[in-house]
Amino acid sequence: MQAGHAFRALTKKVSNIMARNLIGRMAGVVRTLLVAALLWGLTGVAMAQELPAPGGPVVLTVSGSIEKTNRGALDALERHESLFKYHEIAFERAAQFDLGALERLGMHEVTVSHPDWPKALTFEGPLLRDVLAAVGATGRIVRIVALDGYAAEIPISEIHDRPFIVAVKRDGRYLGIGDQGPTWIITPPQADLTPGHEQASEWVWAAFYIAVE
Repeated sequence: MQAGHAFRALTKKVSNIMARNLIGRMAGVVRTLLVAALLWGLTGVAMAQELPAPGGPVVLTVSGSIEKTNRGALDALERHESLFKYHEIAFERAAQFDLGALERLGMHEVTVSHPDWPKALTFEGPLLRDVLAAVGATGRIVRIVALDGYAAEIPISEIHDRPFIVAVKRDGRYLGIGDQGPTWIITPPQADLTPGHEQASEWVWAAFYIAVE
């Protein structure tokens, strides 16, 4: 009888030890999984907020209500000697695009005519709505600024409804500084409006900056 009781006691003790070890191991596995999930989540957030840095000259900067960026605030020189300073533009984070980055968003064509032009012109570039999607724009309106300070405001809802192009080419040639570049925001006239200067107010040539508000 004593041997039987001793054996049962030993068996119970071993079972308790094994149970504690199993619980400890399971807790360790759970902690590992939680840490891995947290790290993955943090990495995902970082990836969602960062765009690749431009590899060539920047032709377009977007800031404001956006989720994805690739540069920080203006540096000391830019705050004192730049077009940003001249046009009273400041930001903490922004998204910058070179020509290659814009072209990789997908090139589209629109042909537009104007009474003051000798002929209709064909423009190529990504859709403005695709540029806004690339930076995770969350605002309601964009303000597009040209090198000379001209600015136009366009509701984002209208940008989604109409084919606004961030043109980098005109009739097959890249736009340059002094030649309506670096980009030209343009869209075909609405069917219910006669092409003219009022319609052209939203055609921003020499555009270099977009603020999402």
